[in-house]
Amino acid sequence: MPILLLTLSLLACDGGRASGPEPVPPVAHTPAPLPPSASEVPPIDPASFDDPDEAYTACKARVEGPEADGECTTDADCTATGCSGEVCVPSKVAAELMTTCEVRPCFAVLDACGCHAGRCSWSIKNKVAPDAPPQD
Repeated sequence: MPILLLTLSLLACDGGRASGPEPVPPVAHTPAPLPPSASEVPPIDPASFDDPDEAYTACKARVEGPEADGECTTDADCTATGCSGEVCVPSKVAAELMTTCEVRPCFAVLDACGCHAGRCSWSIKNKVAPDAPPQD
């Protein structure tokens, strides 16, 4: 008898239809854009390598971290970091730094990340071939 009453109660509540949450409509997925193909990447301008100082100046803000007097005393206090190894910063902050993954022509003039006059910065090459890859 109790089972019969329970069944009748359930049928009276929802009219005999099982109710539940409405199905969630599918979410439209927009894939991330693909990286440019090799044919879409602009070629390196060989003229940008005629003057390594000029090439370095063009990207100094991108490859030098915020500098502070006395941030280093030896080259070992500085580290090249970033996705392309293009930023020279004190070793103690290198793990916290994130950059975009790109290779700019001016990165090819970077030679060595080290301590210069108490600041972590790059020494630059005297001359770089236009097809030279950035140095590690």
